[in-house]
Amino acid sequence: MLSLPLSGGGMRRRWVVRYAETTTTTKAGTFLVLRADNIPTREEAVMLAVRRIKVQQEAEKSAAPRSAAEQAEERACERDRAAEERTRPTSAHVYVSPSSGRAILHLIGADGGQNHEPIKLDGSHSSPQDAGADAAITALGKAGFRCAPGASWRQHATQRDTAVLAIVPTRAYLAYNERRFGPRPEVPAIEGATITARTQRGWWDVTTADGERYALTWSPQIGGDRWTVWGGPQYTKLVRSGSQNEALFVLKHPAHARVACARD
Repeated sequence: MLSLPLSGGGMRRRWVVRYAETTTTTKAGTFLVLRADNIPTREEAVMLAVRRIKVQQEAEKSAAPRSAAEQAEERACERDRAAEERTRPTSAHVYVSPSSGRAILHLIGADGGQNHEPIKLDGSHSSPQDAGADAAITALGKAGFRCAPGASWRQHATQRDTAVLAIVPTRAYLAYNERRFGPRPEVPAIEGATITARTQRGWWDVTTADGERYALTWSPQIGGDRWTVWGGPQYTKLVRSGSQNEALFVLKHPAHARVACARD
């Protein structure tokens, strides 16, 4: 159930996602135990609700019980997801050096922590607001964030060479997190090849139709995940990197993979 409760007295309005997590049995019968998650924006609330529905549907479709390793991975992903949501950036700080005009963008979480690498902005800038007007907004988009509705750059309360902007995640960033912390992506079957998932998340061992062995790895990225095929001793030779289709092409056509491995 997705609802937007009324609020007053200066309270922030927050979306609430309620869902049945477990059941409990008493003398009066069996009841659903509801859990409620308070979410700051409608977009995030809808994504959470959809995620919960998908988890429930997958659990209902799964005929075989999950292994201990799969359950451990799911718990680890949920912990990582909670940590990301707790430390997610809520403001952008742009500092411009008075002497050089060089600008650096910092993404700061609600807890005041900086959990992203500082981003160096191109060009020379006369002020933090000048840097924020164009270069910082572009860099924010690439990092998966945008200006919060109604927000604008303002001077830092104590640092005259720094401007601050309230930010929110983009849809691409939220989708990226769903892939990071959700179920592993599916790898379609390849005729004549054997594909085996490793315990390590994002890694598959592949034996192609000609008997050669390769490693297929997956790395979620904002705007498009990266799939990579590795070959050679200890899988240290880069064969192909790009979309899933691009990576699978050389596994479907092993001759291309052998040519790539033969290159210096």
